[in-house]
Amino acid sequence: MTVRNIFLCRKSMKQSFVIGLFVIFCLFFAAETAMATDAGNTNGFVRPEGICYTDETTGYKVEIHDDASLLKDTELKALVEDMKKLTKYGSVGFFTANVNDNTTSYLAHSLYDKYLWKQSRARESGTIFLIDMAKRNIYIYSNGELYKTITNSYADIITDRVYKHATNGDYYRCAKETYESELTLLEGRKLSKNMQYISNIFLAAALAILLNYLLVKGFSRAKSPSEAEMLAAIAATQRMNHVDVRFERETKVYSPQSSHSGSSRGGSGGGSSGGGGGHSF
Repeated sequence: MTVRNIFLCRKSMKQSFVIGLFVIFCLFFAAETAMATDAGNTNGFVRPEGICYTDETTGYKVEIHDDASLLKDTELKALVEDMKKLTKYGSVGFFTANVNDNTTSYLAHSLYDKYLWKQSRARESGTIFLIDMAKRNIYIYSNGELYKTITNSYADIITDRVYKHATNGDYYRCAKETYESELTLLEGRKLSKNMQYISNIFLAAALAILLNYLLVKGFSRAKSPSEAEMLAAIAATQRMNHVDVRFERETKVYSPQSSHSGSSRGGSGGGSSGGGGGHSF
């Protein structure tokens, strides 16, 4: 092989090496673009600690922080779409925790203050749903305009309806039905009656009818009083009419009423002052 051929061979190898590096770079760039596009399907952006989306029209946002890793990636993306429907009315958050040294209500309030309340637009209205694995509790906390609709009592009702999904480990369905119930209330519709509540109503009605029947039957069997018993009762009544009553003294006692708040936690320290309710699972 001549020197010229060797030179040409080496030059060809260098060109092939450069072309190979270029192809590898292109493939890597394409993969990164595909991953970014896939993450962008949430119509927001993925933070290292969670998912955030902001509605361009209302300014309200979606915050997801699954610290306990309860949901799959596909479930997180689907949950964003479920939560986006509420951004017409306020900001909405989903949080999970496996460490909590305080009460679930306190943690929910703190998470709301940290991720939703601190932004000026979010202060107007917001709600979050928390799955506390440390305390085995689910909790809804709301503030602002949303708190006028999703009150403490409605938070209790909603969590009473969905806690069984958390018990069964179906955390996505638990969260999904929670936001669907909240959306129903915010749209001015009523929550559908749960069959368990309907059964309880019928059971209570049946027990009331049975108890009424037993009382009527029992009183109907009572024997009539004798003449001697009737005379004794009359005499006793006459003696009571002649009781001597004298006024001794009058005493006044001051008993101030104690005040309390119906929310889950007060808004001391400049934080939000909403409330909520929850259920263990």
